[in-house]
Amino acid sequence: MCCRDAAGGAADGGCDRAPLPVFESPANLTPQGKIDELVLANLKRLGIPPANLCSDAVFLRRAYLDVIGTLPTSQEASQFLADRDPNKRGALIDRLLGRDEFADYWAMK
Repeated sequence: MCCRDAAGGAADGGCDRAPLPVFESPANLTPQGKIDELVLANLKRLGIPPANLCSDAVFLRRAYLDVIGTLPTSQEASQFLADRDPNKRGALIDRLLGRDEFADYWAMK
């Protein structure tokens, strides 16, 4: 359970975990495919707790920089952060992979 309220402040009462930093998400970590299942099983076997998911804002920044080598515009960031679709991260990756900047950026590497 998350120890932050909707505004990002500490939630009141009954929290047995340390508050999450603002760059982490309180979302449950669930495998999204076979690779996730294998990685999580290996982490469990090794006794290594998986890291918390990053927040949407951090994910957005990392995805843009990693896939097309630039930051999102303020409009792109606002649209992504306002989107309530639970599959918005995958959809963002698909959109970024379809952009001309993807081929240009990776051709330079």
